[in-house]
Order: sequence, then C-alpha cells, then structure tokens
Amino acid sequence: MKGLELMSNLKKRQHYVPRFYLRNFAEGEKINYIDKQLNKPLEKLHIDKVAQQMYYYDFPEEFVESEKKAGNQTIERQYLENYLSVLEDAISNSLRNVNDKILSTEDILSAKLNDLINETDKKQLATFIAIQSIRTPSYRILGAKFFEFMKTIMPSEFNSLFSNDLDENIAFYYHLKSGVLDRLIPHFIENLDYENNSIRSILPNGTMETIAHDPRILWPDTFSIGPDEYLYVIVNQLHRQARFNYGKDLRQKPYSLLRMKIGEFPAPTN
Repeated sequence: MKGLELMSNLKKRQHYVPRFYLRNFAEGEKINYIDKQLNKPLEKLHIDKVAQQMYYYDFPEEFVESEKKAGNQTIERQYLENYLSVLEDAISNSLRNVNDKILSTEDILSAKLNDLINETDKKQLATFIAIQSIRTPSYRILGAKFFEFMKTIMPSEFNSLFSNDLDENIAFYYHLKSGVLDRLIPHFIENLDYENNSIRSILPNGTMETIAHDPRILWPDTFSIGPDEYLYVIVNQLHRQARFNYGKDLRQKPYSLLRMKIGEFPAPTN
C-alpha cells in the first residue's frame, strides 16, 4: 500500500510547455495546435494533453539512490519537475502582470517597453525564455546530434567525458548545475532592456547592477570576457531593423565592437 500511495503522488503528465502559457492560446481549456512530428493539425485538445510526455523529467531510481548515498538528500525522482514548477509559478505571475498592462494601455504603439515591463518581470520573462530554450524534446534531439557530431571531430575527448547511455534527465540536471540559466538570463534581459542603452550584471544575491550606460550601446549582443580583463560586446542595432520600424531601416554604419574594463578573467573551462 505504501508503494501505491507514493506512486499516486507522482505527477504523470509533465509539460515542456507550461499550462499557464498554453492557456493564453486556448478557448476555455481547449487548444488547436500542429504536431510537427506528425505534420498534422489537431483541434480542440485539452491543454493537459498538449506539449507533455508521461514522466518526462523523472530521474532513474538508481541515480536517485546514488545521489542520496553521496550525501545529496535533496534529490528525488521528480526533482526536475518540482524545480521547474517553482520557476513557473513566479514566471506566470510576471506574464500576467505584463499582459494586464498591455491590455490596459490605450495607445500601445507609442508605449515604451519600460512602461510595460518592470525589472522583476524582465528577469522572470528572461528566465522563461532561457528555460524554454533547453527543456523541450527538440532541444534534446539537437543536443544528441551535436554530441554525435563532436565525437566525429574529437572522439577521444568526448568519449572519455560523455557516456552514450547517459540518461537525458541526468544530462539536463548537470546542465542546470553548470549555471546555464545564469549565463542565458542576462543575455535575454539585455534583449528586453534596449531602451536603456545599458549593460547589467546579476549579482550572486540575484539583484541586478548596471555596469555600463552609454547611448552607443544599441542592442548589445555576443558578450565575451578576454584574458585582458575586458568585457567585449557587439552593438548590432537589431531593434533598428526595418521590420521593427514600419519598413524603415534605421541602422547606422559603422557597427561597433565596444569594450570595458571589468577586472575579471574568463571563467575557467576545466
């Protein structure tokens, strides 16, 4: 009976596109979508049955046991599902806030981005974009192809580092532990902050700090820290493209590569 009770508490249908997001495209709880694998439109499906797989994020029991023996008592079978649920709660609140502001703004075309999205909501929306970019089945397929490709180029290095039978969720867990969200979120925040002509960093306590503000910073992109302790950034003027300005291209040459002294070396790679 105890085993049956434990199984009944497990979440069976686990979504890689959150239900709170799907509801924005649904009528009631029903949604129309296209299954790309089947190349087939599917109509009026309940959101519980869309963008999900059974036990999609569950760890193998042997991994849970080995982690607990190693002293990691926070790990359990549905650790990833519960971790993502906590993120989604905060993200859904921010998405609702932004949506309400958009709907209550009379002249939305003349509104400034910063009038619609505050700093907290920017961080949550950037978190949403970051986590969605690495949690889906298509990303796993792409990752598998990448590793196979790299093994043809660097067989000895990749075969020694990565096992062919490494569980996808264990790989996802290690990817998260590597700090991938900490690397992706600042990039997406900058894409939500082009009006401020700024570059910001996220401090260890989670707060954001502006480290550069200059009118020449026009949609900063492709950040890199050099061995000379400078932060290098490309100014690509993406928001000035014609498709964002009623067909008029507002970009101005020359494009710039800027740098600033930050007193930090690149993160070690081994």
